[in-house]
Amino acid sequence: MMKNIATPEKRNIVLNGKRTTLQLETYCWQNAAKISRETNQTIDELCNIIWRHKAAMAMAPAMRLFLL
Repeated sequence: MMKNIATPEKRNIVLNGKRTTLQLETYCWQNAAKISRETNQTIDELCNIIWRHKAAMAMAPAMRLFLL
């Protein structure tokens, strides 16, 4: 059976030196992985860049906006 790409998926990441869980849809994780490969960064490194520039917004919505 094929996995629904809109299904929320939790993953552990390290933000600002602390381990945390981020829940995003499968297609968001797939796109984050693609951008990470293309920029020679880990997903954690990409998340930390977004974290530093996200202003007063939660991490999951900030990540979705970045991926748009």
